[in-house]
Amino acid sequence: MQKLDFTYQLETISKLLRSADVVRFMNEIMEKNTNPFHGVGITSILLESKSNYDSLAKEESFKSILGILNSAEAYETQRFSEMINEVHSRKSTFEIFYRSLFSSFYAFHSGIMKMNEISRKAFFDDTPAKREDDLETGYIILEILTDQPLDLDGYLKVLDLLRDLVEALSKSIFPQDTPSSPKILLLDSGSSTNLGIQTGIETAKSLFLMFKEVWDWIVNKKFYEQHQENQALLENLAVIRQIKEHQEAGYLTDDEGKELTHKIKTRVFDLVDLNVLPKTITKEKFESSHKDILLNYREIKKLNPPSG
Repeated sequence: MQKLDFTYQLETISKLLRSADVVRFMNEIMEKNTNPFHGVGITSILLESKSNYDSLAKEESFKSILGILNSAEAYETQRFSEMINEVHSRKSTFEIFYRSLFSSFYAFHSGIMKMNEISRKAFFDDTPAKREDDLETGYIILEILTDQPLDLDGYLKVLDLLRDLVEALSKSIFPQDTPSSPKILLLDSGSSTNLGIQTGIETAKSLFLMFKEVWDWIVNKKFYEQHQENQALLENLAVIRQIKEHQEAGYLTDDEGKELTHKIKTRVFDLVDLNVLPKTITKEKFESSHKDILLNYREIKKLNPPSG
């Protein structure tokens, strides 16, 4: 999770600070010696970069990485004001941009772009040898059935849903323990993405069983039938029955049981809607492809929305 957050933050910083625009503009302009230089083109980039930096610097989630990048020095108010004044000084390109004031600013943004590239490559190439399910150690591989690799926002959405689901399952099985979160051990990107996670053994087994129950329900076309059949599936998922047993035994309050039940139901179907299934299931052979089956399911679901 932390590597993904770091990569996402770097990409966000690079985009909002307009690093690519800064580097591209300065690369182009330093090949010429315009005299005098007109600062209109770079001024809007610099001002937007500074404004976005000031906003990011106030966000707790970005403070650490901005500190690592030593961004406060690059965007120090006096230095930045001097840069703005320089690009409007009517000097030549050489006199302005070959000063350390600009060369250090260029190096800062160039460094962000290089770090971003390295981080993305390291993240997406981080593929351990372990590629098979091993539920007895809590390891399960999920597949995201996509025609194109997800962007970072897409991965974060899947991982957030998966984290919520795993924590809810863990709490449902062991209500008196601290819920466990999934640990990412594998992330292969391509036309489809393999996502290997490790969690508690019973939680991993419950996660697989729940996906299997939902998938069997979809394949057997139960969703074609009346809404009562759909509710029957939701109420009879093994983990939902387990929650009710813990409520009756007093390990969970009614409110806790309702919250866990709601979270589990919504998260698993949200993941299925994003074409996320256990790898073991995607290896099974059906008359239609898994993506076609899921697409058909979503179309039917639109015609038969839950009553609430």
